[in-house]
Amino acid sequence: MRRAVGICGLLLALGTAHLVSARQADPLQRLDLNPPGWDGIRLGMSLVQLERRLGVTLPLSSAAGRPVCSRFSTQADYEGYRLVLGFAAAKPGAKLESLWVQFAGAEAGASAAGLAAALRRRAPQAAYLADAKAPAASEGADPRPTYGLEGEPAALVRFSPRDGLLIALRTCTP
Repeated sequence: MRRAVGICGLLLALGTAHLVSARQADPLQRLDLNPPGWDGIRLGMSLVQLERRLGVTLPLSSAAGRPVCSRFSTQADYEGYRLVLGFAAAKPGAKLESLWVQFAGAEAGASAAGLAAALRRRAPQAAYLADAKAPAASEGADPRPTYGLEGEPAALVRFSPRDGLLIALRTCTP
């Protein structure tokens, strides 16, 4: 009986180690795909919904100089990440249209190729979008690759390796 309990304990420990390893291997484990977002903060949420989710009042101001493609933005800390939340209007019913996530975990050490591979594992339909203003020679040579995500709403994800990522409506032009 003790031997069976010991074997079960060993198998449980190995299974847990495998799950932890699998989570660490995916630098985009917190990326939500439908609708797009980060760890439950999703495009289309209203300012009021976000305030309830984050547990703080979010003052909106001009987004000039911030890494989102919206007219208004605010900042918040969430689950160890620094977020910049972008909105088209400065009113309670305004909907989240862009979201910058400052990397803080395993994703902070990932390269552009590693982030792209992680995205394609989770969303094989993700399409590379070359920057029309400053095109790279290839997807692999792009220092800040952008990918289109199908679905509702259609969105894009732009990686800034070792820094963060932008999740935005497809109509947004960062």
